[in-house]
Amino acid sequence: MVLIDLTSSGFATELVAFLAPYLNGEPASEDLITRGPAAKLAALAAKLGGDGASPAGEVDASLKALVAALVAHTSAMPAEDMLAAYTLMWEIVLTSTPSDQPQLALEVAKQMAAGLTSTPTDRPTARLAVMAMLYDAAGKANPAWRYELLVAYVDFLRASGHAGGLPAPADVERWLSVWGCSREERLRAYDACAQCARKLAGEEAAQQWWLLVLRECEGTDAAQLARHKPSALAAVCAAIRSPSQFQLDELAALAAVRQLGGAGAEPSHADAARLLGVFVSGSLADLAAFQKERPAALAELGIDGGAARRKMQLLSLVTLAHDAGAVELPFARVAGACEVALDEVEELVFDAIGAALVDARIDEVRSVVVVSRALRRTFGPAEWRALHAQLGQWRSTIQAVVEVVGSAPVAV
Repeated sequence: MVLIDLTSSGFATELVAFLAPYLNGEPASEDLITRGPAAKLAALAAKLGGDGASPAGEVDASLKALVAALVAHTSAMPAEDMLAAYTLMWEIVLTSTPSDQPQLALEVAKQMAAGLTSTPTDRPTARLAVMAMLYDAAGKANPAWRYELLVAYVDFLRASGHAGGLPAPADVERWLSVWGCSREERLRAYDACAQCARKLAGEEAAQQWWLLVLRECEGTDAAQLARHKPSALAAVCAAIRSPSQFQLDELAALAAVRQLGGAGAEPSHADAARLLGVFVSGSLADLAAFQKERPAALAELGIDGGAARRKMQLLSLVTLAHDAGAVELPFARVAGACEVALDEVEELVFDAIGAALVDARIDEVRSVVVVSRALRRTFGPAEWRALHAQLGQWRSTIQAVVEVVGSAPVAV
């Protein structure tokens, strides 16, 4: 696009002139906007003087007609012209929207975003640049509009498969707080981000967003919890499948997750809830009992039986290290508790070290595992009390040392 004066009062006419060759199917010429479809659009554009002379209804219709024409021909225009055309359209929106109808500008911005998302695989990088412009420009015009355009931006990312553009969960959480968004708005945004992350980066990335959704559901009614059962089920299955998630008690305590195992629950939901309980505090025997009772459940939930057993073996090692209350565990004891052969103990311990479940070393001469630290599978009120007591003990010890040092005579 060339010779567009962004400061002139003829923004709308400039845009119609640019679109005229696409509208009329003719080569560009000075009089092209005087005939055919271009002339009709030019007549609507003339009503956008921005001086309040045109009725609000005509402004609404004219703006939306311009956007519709722009969206319809976006795929035909050169990529380098796309951003300029949409920037001009936004300037038209700002200068034409009646002061008593500020939401009209947001409606038109959402129409523009929806149009860009309708064919997301057509030059997605150029379209993404337009989406970013809309988010930034609309937010500067009215910060309250950022929310809707953020959701539209995330929807575009998901539809286009444009990886790498999704904001971090902590950033979105902070923005929504600053914008004063309602619970419903936060849930909608987190859910959109979860769907986007799952498609673009897999369920490990989506898990952070699902947790935000489920935490946001705390304190809501049964109907709200029920609406987010799919997120709860997805989060539970993803956590069990994950090779890096081992502390699952926080997830299990969430109301949206607890409902999965409630009265009248669907079989798959009940299976997921019960299986989560096994991984929170159960044993290999509990897992075996579950598989015997519900032989098809793991497959139906998309969970590999072998991977699930291996994860439980690692968790069994963690439990053994805590329950034994000892720093040295004989190979035979580890093999029995974790249901592995004696010659597989070292590999199990190495896997546990790699997953940051334990800090340990292997004494091959004595055939023992020397454990210096082990992850807690759960961390509830009892563990907090124990930690508080331990910190108090350390504080008293340090205070005593300081007093001893302070009372010691200073050598001259």
